[in-house]
Amino acid sequence: IWHALHPKKTAGLIKISCSLQGKLLIFEIEDDGVGRNFIREKGNIPGFKKESLGVKITEERIKILSESSQTPAGVEFEDLFDSGNLPAGTRVRLTIPFES
Repeated sequence: IWHALHPKKTAGLIKISCSLQGKLLIFEIEDDGVGRNFIREKGNIPGFKKESLGVKITEERIKILSESSQTPAGVEFEDLFDSGNLPAGTRVRLTIPFES
């Protein structure tokens, strides 16, 4: 989130939602930042690394959850675009097994 909103010239918006679908807990985090491609292309932004350790750690944890459950876990990234096909943010969807 920091990577997406820090380079923006205006205030950013972050939406977080959570829902339960069957045996899956679904988290969606959406921002209206500069987009993942901008960050990849502008790798020389002070204070930013080209690769995010947070993403790698999250993917590893989701993989462990998925291997230890009968219900598969997952993480998906979606680049968002405006009507002019310009980057308009990112949506991340986490699916986590949930047992009540």
